[in-house]
Amino acid sequence: MSKPSPFKQFVQVFQNALTTFPAKRKGKNNHYAVVDAAVGAVAVFFTQSPSFLASQRDMKARKGQSNAPTLFGIQEIPSDTQIRVLLDPVSPTLVVPVLQQGFATREQRHELAALRSWQNRRLVVLDGPPYFAAQTISCPQCSTPPHTHGATT
Repeated sequence: MSKPSPFKQFVQVFQNALTTFPAKRKGKNNHYAVVDAAVGAVAVFFTQSPSFLASQRDMKARKGQSNAPTLFGIQEIPSDTQIRVLLDPVSPTLVVPVLQQGFATREQRHELAALRSWQNRRLVVLDGPPYFAAQTISCPQCSTPPHTHGATT
């Protein structure tokens, strides 16, 4: 049996980490799996669309099927609001194993050598599109640009 692609390996590691996510639901609404919500939240970066659900619905309308099940293993895609409801209570530290696995894999393949500074420090660039910004959630490491109207994102 052939080894899965690096992307499929990433999705598998991510889904394994997601099994540790708490399901802190209010009420009896258990329709969507926390795993599907979390993978949908990450998958939006691969579609370059502000809504993964909208992009998958559009793809299904144009091509007759979406790639959420085949690429990401998502059975039912929650709405953006439902994703927030399911994931807001989850500590970001639960994703650390996924990041560590990703870096370790890239290091083993010598894919990060070009991303080292002259001091041998790892350089990482993260893209944070404006539609993923928040005014109420932050951490000490967050980039927090002030706006002319006084708010900080």
